[in-house]
Amino acid sequence: MQDIRESVLEEVDFYKEAANIESFRRYLEAMGLTRQATAPKVYHQCSSKRVLTMERLYGVPLTDLNSISSFVSNPETSLITALNVW
Repeated sequence: MQDIRESVLEEVDFYKEAANIESFRRYLEAMGLTRQATAPKVYHQCSSKRVLTMERLYGVPLTDLNSISSFVSNPETSLITALNVW
């Protein structure tokens, strides 16, 4: 039970969440995946332990093939790419 509580508390520590986001952004850059995926930029000057301010990204759900089709010619490939990146 203690482990679950600690895990939940870490998820609401936005300093840690900001670090995780930035770590993922660095991973995408290092792996050359920035054309396939992205993560929001964190605005540290507007964030705190209880507030996380990030760049707004627009997109569509991966489960909405019709919407994805309006952006790419092969939505199935986009889904596979997204799953491979994550």
